[in-house]
Amino acid sequence: MNTKSYSTLLLLSAALVFAASAHAAVLLQTDFAERTVSGDTASNITWTENSLIGPSSMTVNDGFNLFDTTAAQGFFAVERNLATGGPWDTTFTINPLADLTLGSVDITQGNFINSGDFQNSNRSVTWTVDVVGSLSGPIGSVSGTSSNFKSKPL
Repeated sequence: MNTKSYSTLLLLSAALVFAASAHAAVLLQTDFAERTVSGDTASNITWTENSLIGPSSMTVNDGFNLFDTTAAQGFFAVERNLATGGPWDTTFTINPLADLTLGSVDITQGNFINSGDFQNSNRSVTWTVDVVGSLSGPIGSVSGTSSNFKSKPL
């Protein structure tokens, strides 16, 4: 079995957390539980929405496919080996229903092997989330590193 690490942006319970006025709240969250996969696109994404409208589908911009294995159910799992092949990205639009201030972004990240099963070896992955306004351009960015992360079934 080839055990190349395929890093995946696991937006499992990923949440955009905004500070609206003086009250912080989770405004957009998904666990990809009902998502369907066709090639490079995940569709039928259900979001918990509060002052935002989330996308019903997401596509990998770099032409890579998504895993649709038993282990990858409930994840936006890109078939991409970051160690040898480099990064991947996705872009999606959210529509705010009110003026909001970005407070934090929570992301769960993990790794799959090339068969689409969970990776059992420790891996480090750096990720970046860029927020870009449709009219204003770049608004802000946040980056992080997941070190010695082992994927495991939930």
